[in-house]
Amino acid sequence: MPFSPSDLDDLLLKGRDDQPSGRNRLFTWDLLTLGESVSDQAALVSLHESLHSTLTDTTAYGSLLHVYADLAGRLPEEKIFLRTFRALLDRCRITHESYATYLSMMIMGQGKPDTGLLENYPDYLRYYRIGEVLGNGFSGSYLRHSAAAAALRLCMQGTAAETALVRGLRDFRLSDIRHRDYPDQRLKALSKEVSAKFWQEAYERAKRVRPDFPAWAVFDASESDDGLYEDAVAEEFDEASRYLLESFHDALAGLLNDVGLASLSWDGQREFTARLLDKAKELTPPGSSGFFLRPAAKDETADSLVAIQFGMERLIVNPEPPDGLVRRLAEVPVEELRSLISSAAPDEHFFLSVRPARRMVEQVALNPENRQLFDSYGSTPVAALRICYHRETDVRRVVEYYLIESPEELLAFAATAKKIAPILGCFYLSSLVDAEWVRRWFDPLATAADLAYLMDIPPFANFPVWFDDANLRVKYAVVHLTVDQSRHDVLVFRSEAGRKKVLLLPGSSVMWRAVAYFLREQFPHPEIFIEDATFLQDHAWELQVVLGHLFREESFFDFGGLTIQERAT
Repeated sequence: MPFSPSDLDDLLLKGRDDQPSGRNRLFTWDLLTLGESVSDQAALVSLHESLHSTLTDTTAYGSLLHVYADLAGRLPEEKIFLRTFRALLDRCRITHESYATYLSMMIMGQGKPDTGLLENYPDYLRYYRIGEVLGNGFSGSYLRHSAAAAALRLCMQGTAAETALVRGLRDFRLSDIRHRDYPDQRLKALSKEVSAKFWQEAYERAKRVRPDFPAWAVFDASESDDGLYEDAVAEEFDEASRYLLESFHDALAGLLNDVGLASLSWDGQREFTARLLDKAKELTPPGSSGFFLRPAAKDETADSLVAIQFGMERLIVNPEPPDGLVRRLAEVPVEELRSLISSAAPDEHFFLSVRPARRMVEQVALNPENRQLFDSYGSTPVAALRICYHRETDVRRVVEYYLIESPEELLAFAATAKKIAPILGCFYLSSLVDAEWVRRWFDPLATAADLAYLMDIPPFANFPVWFDDANLRVKYAVVHLTVDQSRHDVLVFRSEAGRKKVLLLPGSSVMWRAVAYFLREQFPHPEIFIEDATFLQDHAWELQVVLGHLFREESFFDFGGLTIQERAT
């Protein structure tokens, strides 16, 4: 990311301090589960934050937010970009929060939203009610959901992007847009114009134009039975659902046009996103890295882009990073190796952590001297033994790293240590980026330790850890784990060809369901992946040990679920 997220305003979902919360920063979001990643509240927060990103990534006003956020990071000396971003965000907060809150509640409840889930987020009841009122022309939850989604999205499809292009990104000011053209003001106008009669007429018109959809019978029946919500959102009806949303969009745009507010078409943001990016690139210094945003391809519909969001979650498992201490393994006498064992008998083991040095720095609180040592490695991967304990004087956790400085040192250690206890470890896939390091270290590491692989970069691309055999098959399953009374979800994979590698993907329940959907429906070779939990029995102890270390000793996990690394709008 080209800028620090803390430099920008956030979209927050925060209630009581003992409840899961979220923070959306346009390019990613944080999910703080407080040890309840499998709870309904945690799932609601994750859905809520992903829907914020969906609305931003599929609308013209959202494209403006993205471009100004990126320019604010690339050109920090030009304060106007940051000021414009914040002003743009302030004028769509109600629309954004209503979209994320109402739709996440509907999805969580499968058409029967439980407002009790918002008990700890009282400010968000207001946003939920806005969505509820927008779709009040229908009795059933599915059509109410569709109506509210179309209405709130239309509020972000005004002409602000076109105005910014005419004025120029550096010269554009919020005063160039009429007050009533801001998304939140468009929402206010729309709320006054919609009625039960309007919605019924719009729905009947859609059915008359495309009577060939079998989905209409299910949509009609869902009006008197909310239990059919799940049937109505079934994949087989996707085309009809898309058509219905576009039909509602067009009807709503007509309402706004009647009161002097112009709107783009359903996919009208495509043209403006491409043009905004071209103009933004003209302002950035030569040689700058590519923008995090890209225009959608012609065959990508607005709703199909939702799948892109599920690579952006940061799962925070320990809000306060443990204290970190760094030493060199070479300084530990052979007779003292037992002091580096983790856990008591019969689970004694050494634990090896392998990842880029910069990722170690992110996870623990280091003193200046230790930080300087890690900084000297930069992005180069490092291998280190790791132990964790509590200080006697307080409850703070301490993680000690013992750096291993060469493959030869690693193999010498392993030859002695394996006579004492097994060596388990976790290899971070981001280490594979350094090809020269991999050439020197990968085979010695595989020889020295029983390694699991943490997916801290998008794992479904064509790199060696997966495709080391032409007949690759991968089994996967979800593990529900309790560590120190905290509950977590982990999606576990095992490649069945060559070396049988176990790969770990910690995330919320929403995230692993999204990945499962991606593997079944969107991955180019879905036959590679087989959902089968039986393989977990072969790795029960290793998984318990490695995941126990990760959830106790890490601060967060960046979800890297999909191959798509750029946002499309």
